[in-house]
Amino acid sequence: MYTQENYNELLQQLKELADPKYQKFHSGLLPGVDNILGVSVPKLRKLAKELINSCDNIDDYLTLAGTEYYEETMLEGIVIGYVKCSWNKKLKYINDFVPKINNWAVCDAFCGGIRPPKNRLENFRDFIEPYLHSENEFYVRFGVVMLMQKFITDDYIDSTLHSLEQITRSEYYIQMAVAWALSVCYVKFPQQTLALFKQYSLQPAVQNKAIQKCRESLRVSKADKAMLLNYKIK
Repeated sequence: MYTQENYNELLQQLKELADPKYQKFHSGLLPGVDNILGVSVPKLRKLAKELINSCDNIDDYLTLAGTEYYEETMLEGIVIGYVKCSWNKKLKYINDFVPKINNWAVCDAFCGGIRPPKNRLENFRDFIEPYLHSENEFYVRFGVVMLMQKFITDDYIDSTLHSLEQITRSEYYIQMAVAWALSVCYVKFPQQTLALFKQYSLQPAVQNKAIQKCRESLRVSKADKAMLLNYKIK
């Protein structure tokens, strides 16, 4: 059984792994987040694997997992990605964790660890759809980043572009995620994505940032980079 005493020991481990220099650097990337100890993601991943191997019932840990420190939340998200369980159980873990996301770093790291089985992709696409329409900024970002990571494929590109087009929110971290996703869409499916740019139906800030990211990509030709400037919204 994983107890409160075990969790207190985990917190002590996190504090011992903290690096003041990394704390200062990482805090600069996360304005408004003031509970950062300064533990790097590779160290958190190593700790997550050790935790899973030593914990008889991961649910006991997840019940105790807190949010006092940024790294506690990041660690929990990594654990959920690593833990082996049924897909339905994984969806429950994801659903329970998303409300804890309150910054882009936790969101993106968490999304990177979610790997739905190929035969459950349609199920997962249905699962994330409500998040795209949430009033919560980071619920929406979670949905957008998951679209970007799992659904920019032959089977899903049309529905992904449609979903991204429908997001008209003004929050910075939503707009940046949509622009990022669109730039990935362009790299993989330039014709379909360019057709969307030509409609000028996206928010100007989103379309312009997406084009900027396309032009920064090493996977976009010089000719395409020049051509894309024609579709910036002034």
